[in-house]
Amino acid sequence: VGDVAFQKKCLGKMEEVAGEGRTVLFVSHQMDMVQNLCPRCILLRNGTIVLDGVTDDVVQAYLEMVSERPQQDLALRTDRRGKGDIRFTHIEFMCSEYGDTGAALSGAQLVIALAYATEGKKTFRQCRASIVIGANGRPYINTSTDLVRNDELVLSGSGTLRCVIDDLPLSQGDYQINLYVEANGEVQDWVKSAAILTVEDGDFYGFGRNYSAKSWAGKTVLVKHAWEQVENEEVA
Repeated sequence: VGDVAFQKKCLGKMEEVAGEGRTVLFVSHQMDMVQNLCPRCILLRNGTIVLDGVTDDVVQAYLEMVSERPQQDLALRTDRRGKGDIRFTHIEFMCSEYGDTGAALSGAQLVIALAYATEGKKTFRQCRASIVIGANGRPYINTSTDLVRNDELVLSGSGTLRCVIDDLPLSQGDYQINLYVEANGEVQDWVKSAAILTVEDGDFYGFGRNYSAKSWAGKTVLVKHAWEQVENEEVA
């Protein structure tokens, strides 16, 4: 609670006390702070202890828990556009640090796996697949196979396309996933709000410091950056 300065003061005091050998009980949903402060975690759900153990194990369980929300199977979606000879049938999120959690962590690698199926025994050439991640009607991340592949994308039968995003630059929040695939310039499948991606805070900047959740959470992207200071030379 409190403003940024008060939070910083409290965190500094907790680290100081913990360093003296005393136990500090830290209660938070901020994964970056938990990871940097706590060697041991207790996960509560509806007032009951779900898990008590090493921080990384408990964080994984928490990410799995927050991602437990019913979503319609992509294969059953009827509110889609395109010719339909190629269709997305399933979407899965995998976080490199914690495996298949269904959620993501700021600063960690995110893999979005898209299962697809084609009509009959046709082979589709000159394909392009795209994933757009956004919130509140605004796109934050736009990925496309034609931007990062030199070889032709050819689709036939069924299979999986995986989009790998290193150092996920999204702040805490829920984001909508839009999917698109075309072949020879013709739209085959276009699904808006195909899934919800839940992002939890991680130590994106590597300094164990959190951004202002009120101003940034779910409203912006994060970028790795550095500041330099150059002092003016004194004039004699």
